[in-house]
Amino acid sequence: MLSNVGRVIVVDDHEIFLDGIRLLLSTVDESIDVVTASDASTALDLLDSDTEVDLILLDMSMPNLDGLQFLNALQHRNQIVPVIVLSATENIRKIKSALDAGALGFIPKSFGGPDILAAINTVLSGQLYLPSGMDRHLAALERDNADQASEKTNDHGLVLTRRQVEVLELLSKGYSNKQIATVLFLSENTVKTHVTRLFADLSVDNRTACVSRAQELGLL
Repeated sequence: MLSNVGRVIVVDDHEIFLDGIRLLLSTVDESIDVVTASDASTALDLLDSDTEVDLILLDMSMPNLDGLQFLNALQHRNQIVPVIVLSATENIRKIKSALDAGALGFIPKSFGGPDILAAINTVLSGQLYLPSGMDRHLAALERDNADQASEKTNDHGLVLTRRQVEVLELLSKGYSNKQIATVLFLSENTVKTHVTRLFADLSVDNRTACVSRAQELGLL
């Protein structure tokens, strides 16, 4: 069973895949209304005419409007619908871009039916879903990006990346790692990596001291 799902939009330009997902979901629960769209523009039109969508399963690689552009369009429209990328792409940068743009998970198309359903339920329960090991690849990419670009420098010469600043701001509000992960669409392990680096950069060993030191340095 899928938790609290009435209508699902599946966006993919391969008819065979659309048929397969429709069959998988209807086998689990015949009451689920599966609506398919062969391109992202059609999916946006469907959302314009239907506000009762509970979930979107989205391919990344499509002609004209791709998956990332679709996610950006949702953000501009302020439409809040859970989106899971279900794609064959192995490009970690594209996957990260999708997560940054609001996707709540990534499911490889190589997954079998039971694994796809388990991943969907994970997202519907309020958690981010990533395949085993992908969080390490995302964390490595974050570190690479941090080495290439900075977001904020204070008078003491301390440089923080854009993502570190975002994590720091949420720390100051008392958010837990899990809550930060949800807000920023990151894995919890990736958040832990950022928090650890903030502790090291600010020469502190706990969250309260981290926020206090950041305020002293004018980073908050």
